[in-house]
Formats: sequence, C-alpha cells, structure tokens
Amino acid sequence: MKITPLGDTLGAQVDNIDLSQLSEAEFATLYQAFLRYKVLFFREQPLSTDDHVALAKRFGELEPPHPFFPHLPDNDQVVVIETSRGNPPSQSYWHTDMTWQAVPPKCSVLHAQYVPEHGGDTIWCDMAAVWSI
Repeated sequence: MKITPLGDTLGAQVDNIDLSQLSEAEFATLYQAFLRYKVLFFREQPLSTDDHVALAKRFGELEPPHPFFPHLPDNDQVVVIETSRGNPPSQSYWHTDMTWQAVPPKCSVLHAQYVPEHGGDTIWCDMAAVWSI
C-alpha cells in the first residue's frame, strides 16, 4: 500500500491496494490514514455493491437509508447520485453530509462509476484546520 499526502492537512491518495480484499492489518493502516488525512482517494477500484457496503461497515455501523436520495433497488444503503448531459446537478452549497442529525455520521464512502477526463470535481475543506487558525 502506498499513501501519498495531497495537502498539508487534508487528503491522501492510496495506491497498490484492493479495497474488496483488505486484510485486518491493511484496514488498520487505512483507518489511521483516514484519521490523519480525513479524505482518502482510491483509483480503479471496481467494487461491487456488496464490496462497497462491506467496506463502509468496516468504518462503523451504517446509518439508516438516506431519507431524500434515491437508492439502488437491491440495496437501500447505497444512494445513487447521478448527473448527465441534460441532467446537471442542482445548485450545490458547501455542506457536510447529514449534519442535521443529532449524531452525524463519521464518514461517507463514495464510489464514482463514471468520471470525466476533466472536471467533475468534488471539493473538500478541512474545517478542523480552519477552526485552528
């Protein structure tokens, strides 16, 4: 496993790992990287729905199904967020997923199915670093 920091306080790219077949030791290393870098990026991970959910469960108990977004017909834990030509995303604002809950989730596990060669960015902000300024 190779972990490459992408910024001073936020983000790391993780290479040379198969998320569908993590050993306990590999997950322990990955979890420590999550705690340190807060956002981890993985390329070319062909996860099945079951693999995606199994990975999420390793981070902790899953939240109930999302109350607003559509989900996969065979698994209500996997939300589908889809945009396409003629179906752009709605106006979006800075947010943290599900912060309106009394106990917000620890993290989200996103799995992009189709990524454009350019653009399509999801933007992240390290609010712990902002708070410490």
